Amino acid sequence: MRERAGMGTFEYGHERKRIDDADLALLQDLVAVMLRRGTPFLLSFQHEHDGRDSLWVHPEAPMRFQFDGEAPSGTDPLHLDLMTAYARSDEGVTIRVSQWA
Repeated sequence: MRERAGMGTFEYGHERKRIDDADLALLQDLVAVMLRRGTPFLLSFQHEHDGRDSLWVHPEAPMRFQFDGEAPSGTDPLHLDLMTAYARSDEGVTIRVSQWA
């Protein structure tokens, strides 16, 4: 089990999500890979107690990745490849979030 870092914030338009810094770093790398390829994708957030919501990630939407501490380095390439495969699927990617910011 990995040690938990700080909780960062992912901002997408007017939406704000609190996400573990390590997961936020992976999401940042995933968004960079997908949008560099010109491939928008479905991104869903599973909330602890109140359901799920989804966003359509595309290059025209304003995004911000704010880390609580230093951004973790060295995303596992295999994990990023797996997330990229999910992003290209009909279901997209689902991330668990602790709360609305």
